Amino acid sequence: MTSCLFGSLAAIIGAQFYAPFPKATRNVFALLDFAAGLIVRPSGALVFGSLGDSIGRRYTFLMTILIIGLSTFLVSLLPKCYSWGVAAPIIPITLRMLQGPALGGEYGGAAVYVAEHAPIKLRGYHAAFIQTTATLDLLLSLIVILTVTCHINSNFPDQPVLNEAGEAVMLADGKPSKMKASNAWGCRIPFLGSIFLLLVSLIIRLQMNEFPALRKIKEEGSAPKAPLRRALVNWKNGKIALIALFSLTAGLATVWYSGQFYALFFVQNVIKVDRFASKTLVAWSLILGTGGILEFGSLSDRIGRKPIILAGSIIAALTCFPVFNLLTTTANPMLAAAHQTQITVTAADDDCSFQFNPVIGKFFVRGGTHKK
Repeated sequence: MTSCLFGSLAAIIGAQFYAPFPKATRNVFALLDFAAGLIVRPSGALVFGSLGDSIGRRYTFLMTILIIGLSTFLVSLLPKCYSWGVAAPIIPITLRMLQGPALGGEYGGAAVYVAEHAPIKLRGYHAAFIQTTATLDLLLSLIVILTVTCHINSNFPDQPVLNEAGEAVMLADGKPSKMKASNAWGCRIPFLGSIFLLLVSLIIRLQMNEFPALRKIKEEGSAPKAPLRRALVNWKNGKIALIALFSLTAGLATVWYSGQFYALFFVQNVIKVDRFASKTLVAWSLILGTGGILEFGSLSDRIGRKPIILAGSIIAALTCFPVFNLLTTTANPMLAAAHQTQITVTAADDDCSFQFNPVIGKFFVRGGTHKK
């Protein structure tokens, strides 16, 4: 749920820690914070996976949940950019880069743990419950965010927007600019509440048992000494690890984060659907997706994993762009029409200058005559 909270609140987090920048730039930086955790996640899967083989799943699970829980809780205590300056945006990135490896080890270890204990003919179905945590986590995070947002905005007044000097920002009509209380400080409450989930998780994990075969290996003293080195140095094993990392996992991650996290961000911040409505729509899609995960997990026990993986990847690749185009034309037809409209801008040649926009990654000429 920790990563889900960060992704769901990306736009608000961007406003908290990147306030001096334009809104589009803040959103990009917030997404880059989220991406930082994903970039380092594979390293955590490798490191904590090898620790699971060496010291056991139970102790590894305790390590990963402590790192995830504490780094998430600390997000609720971070100061805004005007308080700590450049350190304010650096700290969230650091916390995300702690969460990433721990979550990589957590997820991979959980999948292995369930597969080890599941009946051979029902491994796909049982392992599917691990995958449902991805949809249910996001669903739970949306429910928490919606509940907190509605409660705070109904019971607390709007807060003034402050500048770097701590003074209220004034609008053109002379009135102070304000923001909802949920955006000003309420967004920290879900992260603050994560400490209770951490305590529950610790209690559950302390009662877990090791896989009998692994426990027997440890008792006999024949546990692998350097499982990570054995997996990567040997090309036969390393080839399988690389295929799993850059093929199977990369495809799954692309589909998941494009179809859920970025879809939510896109609907809210690009095509400007009401935040409550967008979260509600995504929540319904997650409920439907959870049932689909269990059904296809069960189907993989009957027809095999490969056909399911290939079919899902092909369908996702063919439908990704059409789905986002359909979202735009349905939710904001005026924006869709504007994208198809050619615009000509004319200015004096003396005012032209060569520019590069780091946010959109394009060179353009400021001034002169050009078309879009």
